[in-house]
Amino acid sequence: MQKKSSTISLEEFKKMRQKWCNELANAEIQQINHWRKIKRLDLAYKNADKNKYVVMTLRDKKMRYKFKTAKNIVLVGCGMYPYSLFDLHKQYPHIKSVGVEIDEKRCKIAEALVNASPGKDSIKIVNCDGMDYDFTWLGMDDFVFVSVDVEKEKDIQQKVIMTSKASPFLCAPYHTAWRRAFLS
Repeated sequence: MQKKSSTISLEEFKKMRQKWCNELANAEIQQINHWRKIKRLDLAYKNADKNKYVVMTLRDKKMRYKFKTAKNIVLVGCGMYPYSLFDLHKQYPHIKSVGVEIDEKRCKIAEALVNASPGKDSIKIVNCDGMDYDFTWLGMDDFVFVSVDVEKEKDIQQKVIMTSKASPFLCAPYHTAWRRAFLS
């Protein structure tokens, strides 16, 4: 049932957001299970869509040119299928990237997909809460993207600002994607 946003309580918004996240995760699980079944985890890299959320974020901000000089990118909340990091690697193979995933099971799945990919030497997956991750090593040309799925995104962005030289961004599709899915 879809409603206007003005008639929805905060609790209903949270439930709708969680439902959206669960639906996306279930679709990813089905796809990953298929690749596993046919022994082709490499297809996760090959089939990752172009211009997904990390790239889309700087594209939307008319800052895509900054990827040319970036050395390191951290994606907090990379999930079990780090397709944005795969897309980034395909387009900018010089960038080293780190996917930070709080859920241990999702982290292991993401590691398996990365290890089966051409990006295995450039992409690292870390099992960690984004608030506990050490951002101090990042430089001026580096970026931290925080997935829209991460609940403490503002706190993490603040930590990045206070502890590193990297620029933090809330990653596309921002907060509007899940809302549109239910309120359109």
